[in-house]
Amino acid sequence: GERTESAKVIKLKTLTENSNLRRLAEDIVDKCKLIHESKLGRVEELLYELRDGRNRGGSKVGGSGSRRSTKEIEGDSAPVGGGAGREEAASLSKLEQYVEMMYDGTEAATHATHQVLQLSRSPENLEALIQNEALVGLLARLLKEEGKKSQDLAINVLYVLYAFSSFSQFHPYLVSAAVGSQILSIVALECKRHELRERERAKEREAAAKGDADKVKLKEKEKRYKMQARKQEKLLYVCFHVLLNLAEEAEIERKMSKKGII
Repeated sequence: GERTESAKVIKLKTLTENSNLRRLAEDIVDKCKLIHESKLGRVEELLYELRDGRNRGGSKVGGSGSRRSTKEIEGDSAPVGGGAGREEAASLSKLEQYVEMMYDGTEAATHATHQVLQLSRSPENLEALIQNEALVGLLARLLKEEGKKSQDLAINVLYVLYAFSSFSQFHPYLVSAAVGSQILSIVALECKRHELRERERAKEREAAAKGDADKVKLKEKEKRYKMQARKQEKLLYVCFHVLLNLAEEAEIERKMSKKGII
C-alpha cells in the first residue's frame, strides 16, 4: 500500500472468479490499521460483493435482490437513535415536517433524519421518499456541512442513502446530488481523524510510561478513544456499503479507483 496525507491507499488487482478473496482480505486487514482483524470475514464478504456487483442487475423495490437490506446492515451496526426515551413512530404524512426540521440546526436535523431513516427501512416507502424533490439534495448537503461536526447525524444520513443505493433505479438521484463525492470526502476525513487520534494516544502512552501522566485521566481518555473508534467504525461501515452499491455507476467507480478504494 501507499500512504497519502489522508488515507492508507490499498491497490486491488482486477477481481475475477479465480481471485483468492480470502487471501486478499487478509492482506487488506494487514495493511489497513483502521480495520480490526476481527472484521476479516466482513472484508471478505465485501470483496465478494464488489467482484460480483458489476455483473448484477439492479434490484426492484420490494424484490429479492442479492443486496443486503437496510435492516440487515443495521443489525450489524445499528444507527444512532433519535433521542432519549421511547422512539417516536415515523409517518410518511409527516415527511414535509421532517424535511423542515433538517434546516433547524444539528440536533433537530439528527432527530429528523432518524425519522426518515425509520421510513427508509421499508422498501415500499422509498418511492414516496424519493419523490420529495428536496430530500436527497438536503441529505447530501447535511452530510457535507453538518456531518463533519456530528457523526450521529452523518450516520443517520448515510443509512438513509444506503437504503436508496440498494436499488439501481434510485442511483441517478444520488449521482445528481453528488452523494458519492460527499461520502468519499467523509472517508478521507475519518482517516485523518484516526491518524490524529492515534498520534495523540501514542504521546499519552509515552508520557504514562515515563510516569508523567495521571493514570485516572489516561484511563478515562482511553475509554473515550474506544467509544470514538466504535462510532467511526459504524460510520465507515455504511460509507463503504453505499459506495459499493454506487460502484455500478461508471463515474463513481472511477472516483473510487482514483482514491484507491477499489
